[in-house]
Amino acid sequence: MISHIQQELSPETLQELVLKELKNKCDKYSAEIRKFALTLQFYSDKAYNYVRKAFKNLPPHPSTLRKWYSVVDGNAGFTKEPFEAIKRTQDGKEVIWNLVLDEMSIRQLVEWNGKNYYGFVNLGTNCTKEKSDYPPQAGNAIVIIAVALNSNWKVPLGHFLIDSLNSKERANLL
Repeated sequence: MISHIQQELSPETLQELVLKELKNKCDKYSAEIRKFALTLQFYSDKAYNYVRKAFKNLPPHPSTLRKWYSVVDGNAGFTKEPFEAIKRTQDGKEVIWNLVLDEMSIRQLVEWNGKNYYGFVNLGTNCTKEKSDYPPQAGNAIVIIAVALNSNWKVPLGHFLIDSLNSKERANLL
């Protein structure tokens, strides 16, 4: 039975399926192709590049995949995407979850992207003032993670760049 499936799904057949799927879709990829490309590239860059070469560069370029990954807002503070994902995974059942605060040391580095400075203490607000008006450089990051106790998922809810916080200041983050 396995050999029968392998014969039906020969590389030529797979190539025909992909060519049919990508035909006349230069600007947009289907959800299946997106999911396949993102998953394969996540597991192995080499495997993804091999598949792109085998399918004559029809799957999305790695730079396109990077753009798809960068949809999530990466600024300090809480982000809306995890809360929307939690709502989608509930499926009408009650989800019991735990909040985990993880503090980690980060390299102190201040960067300017043309609009904002990054690398200073940031509790969810972006600074655009003169450099001398900024708080101290961040040496730590706190990540707040929701972990489901009656399901199998965990998701980061947000992060904050800090120098140091006492217990009362940490409680105020929540």
